[in-house]
Amino acid sequence: AKRWDASYFAKVALNFSQSHEILIFGAGKAEQELCNEIYQILKEQNIKVKNLCNKTTIKTLCQNIAFCDLFITNDSGPMHISTVYKIKTVAIFGPTKFTQTSPWQNQNAKLVHLDLACMPCMQKTCPLKHHKCMKDLKPEKVIEEIKKLSTP
Repeated sequence: AKRWDASYFAKVALNFSQSHEILIFGAGKAEQELCNEIYQILKEQNIKVKNLCNKTTIKTLCQNIAFCDLFITNDSGPMHISTVYKIKTVAIFGPTKFTQTSPWQNQNAKLVHLDLACMPCMQKTCPLKHHKCMKDLKPEKVIEEIKKLSTP
């Protein structure tokens, strides 16, 4: 339920592919599917991308994140790692309480979320069956926040 759509991530990556190297991080079977889908979409557009899903240890994940200029993420463990390194981070929130789990003490972090009456439900699956908190959070909104974060 916390996972943003692969096509949305890919659209954001496409928008910044000329100015940034694209790395995909993730762990576990479910994230492997998501990461593979993002990778496939980008490869079909001839974008140079590295899929590091399930290919890093915690140590190498941290090392890779530490060298990022920008980190776009769901509410996740790696989101907090990017915060520790003060990386420019755009964190996408859906059903979780961003007031409790957002990037901590990182002025370089932007939270992107909608304001829906059903949020935060804190459920693994949408109890209303529409999952608007993630589906209606479009890539354009994330791109806009990235541009704000990147503007001095």
